[in-house]
Order: sequence, then C-alpha cells, then structure tokens
Amino acid sequence: MSDVWSYDLYVPSRSSLEPRELGDIQLLMKKVGFSPVNPLTGIIVVSRVDESSLELIQLEYEDLESISPSTRADGSILTIWKGNVDADIGFGLKPDLQREFRLLSERGNISVSRLSIMIDGTLFRDHDAGRNGIASDIQTLFSDLCDYFHARYGYSYNEGTAEAFFGGLNVWKRISLQGNPRQLFWLNFFPNERLPGINLKEMISLGGKAVNTKTGVFVFFSDHPWEIDLDSLRDLNNAWLRVLSQ
Repeated sequence: MSDVWSYDLYVPSRSSLEPRELGDIQLLMKKVGFSPVNPLTGIIVVSRVDESSLELIQLEYEDLESISPSTRADGSILTIWKGNVDADIGFGLKPDLQREFRLLSERGNISVSRLSIMIDGTLFRDHDAGRNGIASDIQTLFSDLCDYFHARYGYSYNEGTAEAFFGGLNVWKRISLQGNPRQLFWLNFFPNERLPGINLKEMISLGGKAVNTKTGVFVFFSDHPWEIDLDSLRDLNNAWLRVLSQ
C-alpha cells in the first residue's frame, strides 16, 4: 500500500492472538461488512516477513481456525475485504515494546502489544460518496477493537503525519501511555482509567469532540481523516503544547 492510513491501538501484552480472539475479531468485521475471505478466491491470506530471507511471504488458509500460532504472532498481517475494498489488520504483538523503544511511563515499563488497521489512503482521496462509508466502517471496527481488547491508547495517522511530526520514524517510538498525550491526532482514544490524568476539557476547547465508548472515550478533531490537513494539525499541536506548558 502507498499513502497508508493507520489506526493503532495498544493492548495488554500477549505473545499471539488466541483462536477465540480471531473469531471474535471476525464477528466485529462482519458487523461493518468486512470479511477475511477474499471474495474472488475464497481464501484467507496472512502475510509475514520470512526471518531468514526477510522477504514478505503470503500464507493461505481456508478458515481462521487453521491459522497456526506462529502466524497469529508478532509481525503478521491479515487482509480483510468488503467487496473490492481491502484493508489489513497487523499484529505487532512484540511484548514489552519499551525494552527497545521509549514508551513513557511514570511507573516504569508497561507491558503492551500493538494492533493496527491499515487502509490505502487513495481510497480516502477519491471524492465520491463511497469513501465516507468505508471511513466510517474502519472507525467503527477500530472503536470495537479498542473496547474488545481494553486498549490502553489508540490513534490514527498517515505517512504524511508521521513524516511531518516524527521525521518519518515509527510513531509508536515517541508516544506516552499515561497522563496527557504528547501528540494529538485527528482521532484519539483514551481508556477510562486514563481520563483522570488527561486534560479532556482543554482538548474539547481546542475543537475536539468527545465520544464515549464502553471502555473509554474518543476525541475527534475531524469527522474523517481527510478533513484536517497538516497545517491545521500542526496548529492544533502547537496550541496543545501551550496547554501542557502551563
């Protein structure tokens, strides 16, 4: 994919997804019309990087139950479909991410794993009515996954955002899982237990819209990802930095 929009959520640490969890994820996909089965081939495809050759390999399955434990683990990507539209769910399940990267915590290391929904940004650039529906479906799936896994944090960004604010580095290298976030995105998820430590009122005063879910709250600064440009996002974060410095 090029110009990918990513929706990342951080979940309690695990080494792989259990078959039951894959089945539940499939039900959440079905709720918004997505399926892991390619409508043309009838096959489920999971991609992962071969550790020896470092090449991307694709493994084919007839059903989710037959996916092997190693394929449900770190670095695997499950392609999902809605008609001719495809997206990916990536399992970045490496435990204790902050052993290698700086995830800030007042109490030291927090053991977390990361899941991502990824969709080709060209689908959001096409000015037709269909993109609103696809974007809403992805947001619903993301919200349901945050609730299902009791996510510790969640946000959405594209390659342009990563380049402008993080120098092209992986965004997750510089995030915080406690207290006020260091960066605001067009879409942000905070679990209920984090709310006492963040300034939600100031986020709303900066134009954020808070939407409660079963396990937390989303703060949106636009209804869809294409509705806020980099300049507006930069202005938002400059204002947020002023709030944090008070």
